[in-house]
Amino acid sequence: MTVPGLPVESDGAVVLPLPALYSSVTRARHLVRDLLRAWDYPELVEDAELGTSELVANAVRHAGTDLVLTVGAQGGSAGVVKIAVQDGEPELLRQTVARESGLPEQGRGLQIVSTIASEWGVTIVTGGKVVWFQLRAPGAGAGARSPAAAQVRPRHHRRHRVGSAG
Repeated sequence: MTVPGLPVESDGAVVLPLPALYSSVTRARHLVRDLLRAWDYPELVEDAELGTSELVANAVRHAGTDLVLTVGAQGGSAGVVKIAVQDGEPELLRQTVARESGLPEQGRGLQIVSTIASEWGVTIVTGGKVVWFQLRAPGAGAGARSPAAAQVRPRHHRRHRVGSAG
């Protein structure tokens, strides 16, 4: 799917530059919803919107720099959607640990992402970092999906941390 006015990488991933404004959360969430529906991943829309909202809000709140949302999919038997947010802050914040009394009002973003994602991680890149997550379609492999073999790949890797839902 091409989106008028938005760059599409050679692998079919859609790229959306965003300012460091909280209104970017809504814009990113709507793009992800529309792409996943168009790519025939309706079962992933809710989790993808939630994860996207958390990553974009974290980037706006903590990095305070312009950011780039990249959304890609691998079709066929893989049935994987990958969503990444790149910001201009290379520092990683320590993840908040839940206390016995429950989770704090803020600091739940990556905990939510780790719960919904089949895989997620942080990659340090030149001039910032990329936080990404993947979602696998239930019953992946049932029919062809679009776009063909799109993947999200950050450029200029320096350090890579990965978490997976277990």
